[in-house]
Amino acid sequence: MQEDHIHEMTMENYSIFNQQIEDAGGLDLMLLGLGSDGHFCGNMPLVTKFESLSYEAEITEEYPWYGVFADIYKAYDQPVARSSVTMGPLSVLKAKEVLLIVSGASKAEALDRLSNGPITEEFPASVLRLHSNITVIADEDALQLID
Repeated sequence: MQEDHIHEMTMENYSIFNQQIEDAGGLDLMLLGLGSDGHFCGNMPLVTKFESLSYEAEITEEYPWYGVFADIYKAYDQPVARSSVTMGPLSVLKAKEVLLIVSGASKAEALDRLSNGPITEEFPASVLRLHSNITVIADEDALQLID
């Protein structure tokens, strides 16, 4: 990939990131993973709002997923950030195609809930069902609860 085709979202540019994507013609493909708690990108349970474009999300110890962030920062010998930026649900849904990769038995319940549960902000990935062109690639372990 050409260096000038890589655009990192940061605290400094997240508020204009969506406009930059739109000005460049939009996203052809959004590649995502599914978290066992239903998160995708940084769209975590308890903080995700479906109407959000790219946004800054607070990181506090009260959230059940705080440990995940703490482990990541610890691996880099860094203190846990107070917030992070991510592409929100509306940003992701604007992509022409979404490819969701799901792997492992620990994701089986999440994949089942994504496929069959209600669309709710408590399970952020549920919003992906609203995309008109989504492909899910899952291994046998992740598919064990799907009929």
